[in-house]
Amino acid sequence: MFLNFGGEVKQKKVNAKDIQENILKIRETMRYVETETSKTVEELKTANKDTEDGRCRYEQLQKDLHEMNELYKALQEMEEKQYGILKKYKDSKFFIQPKDWLMIGGSVVLAVIVIGLDRESPKITKLMSFVLRLLPLHI
Repeated sequence: MFLNFGGEVKQKKVNAKDIQENILKIRETMRYVETETSKTVEELKTANKDTEDGRCRYEQLQKDLHEMNELYKALQEMEEKQYGILKKYKDSKFFIQPKDWLMIGGSVVLAVIVIGLDRESPKITKLMSFVLRLLPLHI
């Protein structure tokens, strides 16, 4: 992330906490826009369209409501982008994903057991007989 202060560019390292704080700020802004939108809708319901000033006020309120809706949509898009960035950041923290480590480790353990059983290693044979006694397998 680049921050611009007085013409010079400083680079700041961003972490997951910063992204989450940014998401919370976006949500707070969205809540504020929601409350303002509801206030504007209530004013629209009570606006007097019979007078010239009332019609101008009504049109202004409609214009404000449209702008608030556009702002809310933009905030939603920003929130989705931030969630995407957060997911990518968390995924990039691991060079190899934990689920991949689990698959690799399981395959290695299984390969060691199969090779040990093929060579009739006494330790592996005792281990497998113990494990098979624990599992209720009836073949």
